[in-house]
Amino acid sequence: FRTESDTEVVLRGYMQWGSYCLQMFNGMFAFVIYDRFRKEIFMARDRVGIKPLYYTFQNNWIIFGSDIKTVIASGLYRPEVNWEGLWHNYSFMNAPRPMTSFKDVFALRPGHFMRIDLSTFKITKEKYWGILTYSQDHKMSENEAVDLLEEQLTRSVQYRLTADVEVGTVV
Repeated sequence: FRTESDTEVVLRGYMQWGSYCLQMFNGMFAFVIYDRFRKEIFMARDRVGIKPLYYTFQNNWIIFGSDIKTVIASGLYRPEVNWEGLWHNYSFMNAPRPMTSFKDVFALRPGHFMRIDLSTFKITKEKYWGILTYSQDHKMSENEAVDLLEEQLTRSVQYRLTADVEVGTVV
């Protein structure tokens, strides 16, 4: 590595493993990579969707950003209301992804990546992660479950306290 940037880690991971790099990442992210060797655009979003990634296709352009204001600010997209998405936003505080409140603007789903082949303009979306279901151990005692939960929460907090800047909290 030449820098201390997490961006370099993402790029090196993608160069080494392609889309499998997503299995190696632990955290929140949304990124887009233009891969000139594979002649494709690769977009990915973190497992549970903490970081958003919005996109639209307009007149042979793909416009994307971490918020819809960026898509609109491009000047290449004329905002129009998606009434169904707006109804969901007012009813449930969010539209079911990939839907948004804007016509022809979509959110990449959590735990998914998308490839755009620049030779054929074929779009491929793929789920790379999902929440485990039906994996509980029904023979586990309540005390064992409490211990396991405490262990996992402690591990999670300790992991997130690792940073190259000061970490703090306000109570």
